[in-house]
Amino acid sequence: MARIERTQGRRDAVGIRATGAPSPDPPYFAKRRTVVARGFADDGRWQVDSSRGVVAGQRAQVDARVTHARHPGMTPATRYDLVVLLHVSADLVFVLGLLAATLALAALSLQDASELAMARTQRLAEGLRRWHRAVTTSALALAWTCGVWLALQAGWFHSGWLQFKLGFVIALSALHGASSLALRRACAPTPIGPQRAWLAAPALTLACATAALWLAWMKPF
Repeated sequence: MARIERTQGRRDAVGIRATGAPSPDPPYFAKRRTVVARGFADDGRWQVDSSRGVVAGQRAQVDARVTHARHPGMTPATRYDLVVLLHVSADLVFVLGLLAATLALAALSLQDASELAMARTQRLAEGLRRWHRAVTTSALALAWTCGVWLALQAGWFHSGWLQFKLGFVIALSALHGASSLALRRACAPTPIGPQRAWLAAPALTLACATAALWLAWMKPF
């Protein structure tokens, strides 16, 4: 009896090889001894004898599902992490640009009108003004956009720490606007030197940025 079963198994295998039909892959279809392959159709469908208890399926659809499982699209968590990275990068560029502007204005406030009108000083002030307008302002707008999106996604607008952080961020934004005005006056045809109050601006920038960073990191309340 065992000899007859082995002979029948060899005949089945020879029949499948003769038809040129490849055997189904184990991940796509369950192995069954009673499967009789009938060939691979032109549209990519594996046709299997349904009378033997195996349902016909499309290999193209299975391949698409397997590919999606191996390479999934962007998940909400991944999108959130990318926005966080973009927000932190924009904050860093903004704070460094604002700190450079306040340091320059503090140095210009110690110069008199003749020194402020020198060509070298005017070139330095003009270059810093262009950087401040193109890079620092763009970083501020991006930081606000990403920050509002993150707060909406996480539901943080009712948190106390975010209210205090917004106060420090608004102070930095106001300092940015004041520094833009002071740089424009310093680069005017008749330059107007900054006030001595700009000597305290770098320390104020660092204090507000540090407080905002601590609140965002610790979230104490």
